[in-house]
Amino acid sequence: MKIWIVIGLICALVVGFFILQHIFHTRKIKAQQQYEHVVTRAFQAGLNQVQTPNFTGKDIDLAQVQVLHVAQVWGLNVVVYGYALPLDPDSLAVNEVIKIKSFLVEALNHYGAEENLPHADNTAPFVISDIWSREHTLHIEIAYVINASTEQYLHDIKKIDK
Repeated sequence: MKIWIVIGLICALVVGFFILQHIFHTRKIKAQQQYEHVVTRAFQAGLNQVQTPNFTGKDIDLAQVQVLHVAQVWGLNVVVYGYALPLDPDSLAVNEVIKIKSFLVEALNHYGAEENLPHADNTAPFVISDIWSREHTLHIEIAYVINASTEQYLHDIKKIDK
């Protein structure tokens, strides 16, 4: 009789563990969806302000912009999203990409201040962790610095870039 009680308790603990794991995973996914909405709104607002000789953010069709979930690679606590923007056949020169990054960083941080978005202490709310142009596509990765995992991700990326 005691063996069945022990087996029952073990089964209950295993089931309880999986239920808790599912609840926490679901919460992380919901948080990621909320963060994606915040970052995408900031990206759209910032993109509209970007103007360089060969690139006008207002001309980008947002319906064609792909959103990539960097968190799927680095872990669900990392709040980083990639955006792939289709470009005209002529790719952007490196100095043009640097100008776009500069304009976009300023616009994102202005948006974050205007919206009074929560973020980690001593940092800007948004950081462009990577930007590049390849095969008629401009790729931009934007981190929303809301937690320690995202700060660690940015620290690791800086190490890799060195």
